[in-house]
Amino acid sequence: MVERVTSPASEATVSSTSTLPPASTSTTATLAPSSAPVDPAPPEPPPSTAQPPTPTDPPTTAAPASSPVSGVEELSSPAYCDGTGGDLVTVTNRDRQANGLAPVCPNARLDQIAQQWAEHLAATSIFAHQDLWTVVDTTPFYAMAENLLRAPGPISVDQMETLWMDSPEHRVNIVNSLYVAVGVGMARDAKGVTYAVVELGGTPR
Repeated sequence: MVERVTSPASEATVSSTSTLPPASTSTTATLAPSSAPVDPAPPEPPPSTAQPPTPTDPPTTAAPASSPVSGVEELSSPAYCDGTGGDLVTVTNRDRQANGLAPVCPNARLDQIAQQWAEHLAATSIFAHQDLWTVVDTTPFYAMAENLLRAPGPISVDQMETLWMDSPEHRVNIVNSLYVAVGVGMARDAKGVTYAVVELGGTPR
């Protein structure tokens, strides 16, 4: 499914994928920020999924009942809350809380995966998802989701989050109680094109 919107400002592209069944379709929008294709090989394939075999419908409640939150007092923080966080994590949690969900906490491994993929996209000018079925095995999680964004120049985290939240395929990754941790990566190519990658991890091992 492709959806296009135009705006006098800039044009950005976003794409989402997850390790959850059923797979969502890709989205493309054009706007101050906008959205676009997904998945590695073909130009506009649907997002991929990668999660160990489970019932067809993804869980409707977060894996751990007490998700960690940056800036919130907790007696003990889960071991997987070892990332640094940032503005994009803050706006993600703002939208999750607005939808009655627990915040996600920053995870160092997801940060690393997101940053490496953002740099790969910037270096190759290819806008596609990585194979989450392979990546999830290198994390402390059983499930993952990935949101991508490409913008022709600088773009604020609020603009990024608005684009993703306005796209059903991206929103379902952000506002999903299964996910408990997040990692963010940003890179810019020689032409100034910005690439943003968000990795969400759910169901800790």
